[in-house]
Amino acid sequence: MKKTICILAIMCFSATCFLRAQTTCSITAFSGASRWLTFSNAWAGLATVESSPAMTHATWSSPWSQFTAFSMTGLAQTVQVPVAGTQGFLRVVVDPLPPPAPASMAAISSGTFQMGDAVGDGVMNELPVHAVLLSACHMDATAVSWAQWQNVYNWAVTNGYQFNNPGDGKATNHPVQSVSWYDAVKWCNARSEMDGRTPAYYTDGTLATVYRTGQIDIASSAVKWHAGYRLPTEAEWECAARGGVSGQRFPWGNTISHTHADYHSAGSYSYDNGPTGYDPVYNDGYEPYTCPVDAFAPNAFGLYNMVGNVGEWCWDWFDDYSSAAQTNPHGPDSGYGRLTRGGSWDSPAAALRLAVRDNHDPTTADYDFGFRTVLPF
Repeated sequence: MKKTICILAIMCFSATCFLRAQTTCSITAFSGASRWLTFSNAWAGLATVESSPAMTHATWSSPWSQFTAFSMTGLAQTVQVPVAGTQGFLRVVVDPLPPPAPASMAAISSGTFQMGDAVGDGVMNELPVHAVLLSACHMDATAVSWAQWQNVYNWAVTNGYQFNNPGDGKATNHPVQSVSWYDAVKWCNARSEMDGRTPAYYTDGTLATVYRTGQIDIASSAVKWHAGYRLPTEAEWECAARGGVSGQRFPWGNTISHTHADYHSAGSYSYDNGPTGYDPVYNDGYEPYTCPVDAFAPNAFGLYNMVGNVGEWCWDWFDDYSSAAQTNPHGPDSGYGRLTRGGSWDSPAAALRLAVRDNHDPTTADYDFGFRTVLPF
């Protein structure tokens, strides 16, 4: 889909600014003193303010993250841009509004939740409990299935994508597993492009090259957080898994059995009602003992199997919690392991607690790891 682009030449001598607009989008005003930029006549979509030192500069960048996704309605928009220096260029790029979210995704409302172990049976990396405010998003109601993975994967490998692992699945309606964090991230981008959406992940902070190949430890600045499909942040995952309920171990309450989730009961915890061993319904003697992605009752948000079955990759590198309240946290830009959440078919009951945090090298592609995606509103 075609983008609307309007370009402003900033030549701020004696606070006089000369404007140049291209296409039907118009930059109608720019104040050299206050740096207020006004533009109009753009198609409805998501607007990004970008800068460049010269019109011939090969790479436009978007250094101001707070401007990367404000909504356009076709009316004039005004934004304050902290331009440095006395000469350069600004442009406004407006991506057309994406298609609506698939029916297979659940809407998660914005709001604040308490993140961490409020029950009192966790470990130190689950503390302190702290308040997190999150924006609204859509989340896959189920983990990505083997059939869904294959559909996007087959398109991707013929359209410039390279994966380190082809993935695996016990059945078409079971979760994909044996995929690394890098594989999951690239798959998210491929799914976005298949659906005609702007991809979320890029090779670096210039947001110029879509991440399609290799194993790149991309930073938060290389993500268009308001664009296409992506992995949930750890906070988004825990908020969604809790289903609007706080102060309990699991999405449904404080005890667990094989009527709730697919896991390995060891009988070691007072809240584990088993029966002991792997889930008898899905233990067919052929590992992994996964189950269909919608095998158990959903939580209050309409999300299936948020704990058990397969552990789910999240965006974040592991880091210790802070007691400070946070808004849309993305975690650090480096670390020693990317987070997985939810436990798996091979995990004990304690690992399925909502507050549990696990992390692994992002190259890991075991048969108890899968993922689900989120899509911004």
